[in-house]
Amino acid sequence: AARISALEGWGAGDYPHVYWMSGFSYPTGFLTALLQTCARANSVSVDVLSWEFTVLEQEDEQGLQAPKDGAFIRGMFLEGARWDIDNGKQQN
Repeated sequence: AARISALEGWGAGDYPHVYWMSGFSYPTGFLTALLQTCARANSVSVDVLSWEFTVLEQEDEQGLQAPKDGAFIRGMFLEGARWDIDNGKQQN
């Protein structure tokens, strides 16, 4: 139900400030579209762009404004590791 509600909102032009990554059936397509959008907005080739993931300590999505470039996401999972919230880094 949450996935359908999110997609219906997008269809109506209501874009979220934080995207639910695990709600996508094909998240790679979202990431590719994000690269293409940033490349067009900055008049550069998509080939010169790269990913940078910054983990925010803020869990509350209220008050977040959409970034100039890129996107805020939630629901990203690590495989074979876990995130140490207290120290802000990956644990093996």
